[in-house]
Formats: sequence, structure tokens, C-alpha cells
Amino acid sequence: AESSRIEIGDREFFLLARDGGLPGPVISGPMQTRIGQHWVVVVARPLRDASGRFAGVAFASLDLARIALLLEGVDLGRAGALTVRGSDLALVARRSAGGSAVPAQIGSRNVSAELQQVLASRPDGGHYVARTALDGIERVNAYRRVGSSPIVVLAGLATDDFLGAWRAQTREAVAL
Repeated sequence: AESSRIEIGDREFFLLARDGGLPGPVISGPMQTRIGQHWVVVVARPLRDASGRFAGVAFASLDLARIALLLEGVDLGRAGALTVRGSDLALVARRSAGGSAVPAQIGSRNVSAELQQVLASRPDGGHYVARTALDGIERVNAYRRVGSSPIVVLAGLATDDFLGAWRAQTREAVAL
């Protein structure tokens, strides 16, 4: 029936595949599906006819719950965090040691000024120290962009965890 048709022509992945002229796949999201309202990241490729004209897209939706499972089992110390961000730095998945008092909202673009600055100067990867905008904990962070996609993976160890042993040794040395 015509009423059960789902339109995707206005979705970012469709527009990028149609208009982008990119050689590889387009990665877009996070976004909610129109059926079921599940959070997903979409990987899409344009389809071309024999004369090279755009004929649609082939796409796959990656459920964010599956992406979140990939973050499990990583040792984050007492207050570390592991984060995956998508288009326009929208939150895809996040895991923090011990959990945060306020859970992170999927799609949130709340990031530190330090992350914005370092991504502007080194978009493919690097490191920085900052208080995380989502929970206020200062961390030493490393990040890496996944290929040429908008996906950025960040791993941060709390400076208290990272520098704790050094600070304890320094206190002992000063006391001696």
C-alpha cells in the first residue's frame, strides 16, 4: 500500500550519496529510524545506472546498541571514558567507568572547547587534556577519525588515574 512507503530522499545519507560524488561509502548519523525509532548509524553507497546517472542508494543501518557493545570490556581505570561520535560530533555511544550521574544523550553535540580546537587543527587524530563537557572530569584524551568518515573515537583516562601514582611518589619524596 502507498501509505506504508517510507521516504528516505530527505535523509542526510541519501543526499550525500546523491550529491557528494564521493568514491567510497557515505557514513551518516546517529539518527532515528522512521520505523521503530531505533538509533542507528547509516552506511550508504550510491547506485548508478549504465550511463552513470544516480539511480538510488544501497544502505545498511548499524544499530547503536551493537556499537555500544563494542565498548564493553575496555579497562577505563576508575574514571575513564570511551566515546564514539558521528556526523557533526553527535554522540553515537559512550561508556564511562562507574557510569556518570547524568547519562549521555544520543545525538548530543555537547563537547569541550578543547576538543573542537584540536579537531580543527588535527582532524584525523591526536590527543589533548580537557574537562569532559558531559561529566566535568578532567581526562587525558586520545582520538582517531575512522578513515575519511565523520566517525571519531575518543578514549580518555582521568588525570587523577593517569597521574595518581606520580603524584603519590612526589608527595612521598617531598615528605622525605
